[in-house]
Amino acid sequence: MAKVTGPLFSVDARGKIADTIVFMGWRGLKTVRRWLKPANPRTVAQVTTRNFFSTAVSLFQNLSGFDKGALRTEASGQPYSGFNLWVGWVKKCLDSGKSWVTISDVTAAPGSSGSGECTITGSCSEAIIDLVIRYGRTTSLLDGETEVTTGANSFTKILNSLLPNETYYFKVLLKTPNSKQGETGIYSFVSPSA
Repeated sequence: MAKVTGPLFSVDARGKIADTIVFMGWRGLKTVRRWLKPANPRTVAQVTTRNFFSTAVSLFQNLSGFDKGALRTEASGQPYSGFNLWVGWVKKCLDSGKSWVTISDVTAAPGSSGSGECTITGSCSEAIIDLVIRYGRTTSLLDGETEVTTGANSFTKILNSLLPNETYYFKVLLKTPNSKQGETGIYSFVSPSA
């Protein structure tokens, strides 16, 4: 790799020329090297990894806009997107030999004024599985917790004794992620008025 000054009569040059040489930045230096055709390994491990990524992307594409928004909320302030967060969760799960349970179509419907209740519903790729809803008044501290069991691939849970006119945040995840794992991003709702 050769160090260059003012490559191609410019301050900076990047990219390849006719599959022969490549101009690039490397550790803050302007460099040029011979172009090499990228390798495409097809080992069992590489194919398995690619399949895991494909599965994660496919599952993400089936999520609703509301579910994707919840992932964006959870990833906000981080150096990655909601998409990256989701793919990381699914890939890590599949790498460890577990199966991924998709929890989606999650909605929150605040009860009538003065009720202090909110009904959370959603669907699940497993028919009967124990879930936990963690909730709180900030995205960083979901200190309330309630359990719910899915039935016929869906679940419904009423949160009680909520403070009036407050924004609550919540996420849904598997109660005991042993051979299966799954979770959602962070959703929000405003509790009913007093």
